[in-house]
Amino acid sequence: DYADKIKFQLVGYKKIGDLGTMQTVNLLINWEKIASDVLESSAYVDYHNSNHLTKDILEAAAISDSMNQLKKAEAIYNHILSTVKWNGDYSTYPDYPVNKLLGFHKGNSAVINLLLCAVMRQSGLDAMPMLASTRKHGVIFKDCALLSQFNSVITYLKIDGKEYFVDATEKNRPMQLPPTQLLNTSGFILDKKAPFWVEINTQKKSKSNSAINLVVGNEDTTRFSIDFRFDDYFALKYRNLLDDGTNNELVRRIMGKPNSAANIDKIEILNRDSCSFPLKIHIEGTTTNLINNAGELLYFKPLIVPRMFENPFSTTERLYPVNFDFAEISSCTLLIKFADNLSLDNIPLLANLTIPDDMVSFIYSASCMEKKLSITTRFSIGNTIVPAKYYSNLKTMYGRIMEKLNEPIVFSIKQ
Repeated sequence: DYADKIKFQLVGYKKIGDLGTMQTVNLLINWEKIASDVLESSAYVDYHNSNHLTKDILEAAAISDSMNQLKKAEAIYNHILSTVKWNGDYSTYPDYPVNKLLGFHKGNSAVINLLLCAVMRQSGLDAMPMLASTRKHGVIFKDCALLSQFNSVITYLKIDGKEYFVDATEKNRPMQLPPTQLLNTSGFILDKKAPFWVEINTQKKSKSNSAINLVVGNEDTTRFSIDFRFDDYFALKYRNLLDDGTNNELVRRIMGKPNSAANIDKIEILNRDSCSFPLKIHIEGTTTNLINNAGELLYFKPLIVPRMFENPFSTTERLYPVNFDFAEISSCTLLIKFADNLSLDNIPLLANLTIPDDMVSFIYSASCMEKKLSITTRFSIGNTIVPAKYYSNLKTMYGRIMEKLNEPIVFSIKQ
């Protein structure tokens, strides 16, 4: 978004008219003209008029008039997602006509989402194509009407006054979640009557919850049991990991590289392929890298997931805003049962960290009762775009979070 660049646009050219006079052809156009030209292009008309194919898809997806609009939209989305594969390319125009779709069953983002839009419209839903620019493609300058500022098209859907930004290119992402590549960007709705702009975002915070139980004794080996629950973009992230790798790779990514040597005895995964439900993971195992026995004292490194192992903000200053992928709440509850011959030296102190306007916050609290130490952490990103003027605050806060999460718990060993 902040790269220095120059884009050229041909303002016009001169040509010789029928009577030999010089005429000026003006090529400067506005957004309304761009919307009209795109909608009237042969590629868009081809997909818009694909009634025979869309009727077949509605029948195959078992769409009925008795379904409410949201259920109908989700059924269409899931059917397209399962039958047409994305080839990895973004484009504002399809790479082949609609009559070849059934032969390929794959295509670029325009192929998939123009078909999706056509089927939704055929079913009676209020759906329109929307031009978009992914983050890697760059921010859109609305004062300059250039079609080249876009590199993709998705479906803009409205149900009961609520907006949905629907893109059927990623199989593990439910319909309600826009692609992370489009979050906090602008979209241009190709409405025939009056095209308009919208901001692509979601107010919902993705959640990551972990409940950890472990036992601390004199031995170096510590047994642990962890229950995870991931919603929305967290669930998408780990479902994609499950598709690309093994269960052990998933555990390594969730628990962090320092804990990758843990011995995993049991993994249970619930709702792996049910993207409309939270992803739940249960892990049991042992590890030897949490305890340091120093004679009369035992130093224990708490197993807190998710954990921060390095500060992502390393530069001394920053000129541009920090753009997080999505809003989130990550919480962890750690319950430590310690042996009778161990006594807790000090209960870890409370930490309550934040930057202005609670854009990012972190809370660490602890309590102890009857040989059980409970630690609770909560990390929240409420504003995905943090202005550059708060960069120093953010960098300092992340450093203090790392210190707190890596703070050892000290036990005295009774002889």
